[in-house]
Amino acid sequence: PPPVRPRAIPGVGARAGCDNDPAHLPRALKAVEESGQAQPEGSADWKTLLDVKGVDAVVSALPCDLHASNYLGVIEAGKDLYGEKPMCLTPADCDSQRQLPTQAACYPPANWAASVYDQLRRRLKSD
Repeated sequence: PPPVRPRAIPGVGARAGCDNDPAHLPRALKAVEESGQAQPEGSADWKTLLDVKGVDAVVSALPCDLHASNYLGVIEAGKDLYGEKPMCLTPADCDSQRQLPTQAACYPPANWAASVYDQLRRRLKSD
């Protein structure tokens, strides 16, 4: 499939990108640059990108078996998270996720993505 082309959103920029497939990462970074932004830092290891200056939020699109470890790492690093469901696959991962609200700056509820999209739709219709 063709790569997703990011759109320029005032005040929002892609500071970093990650893909463990060496063929995909350069294409993704180039797509960001072609949208008019500076080329972001790239890495095959998402953990290294949590320390990139200016990264306030993370959009995670991963295979389901990687959700729990990625989401825990992102939230524990104090970053806002836009993730997919399910947040975890095992009871142990579920228990660790339940501990996060008191340990993290952001914890998205199950219907978080739907509420964000609804808010965006309302704003776009009112403009």
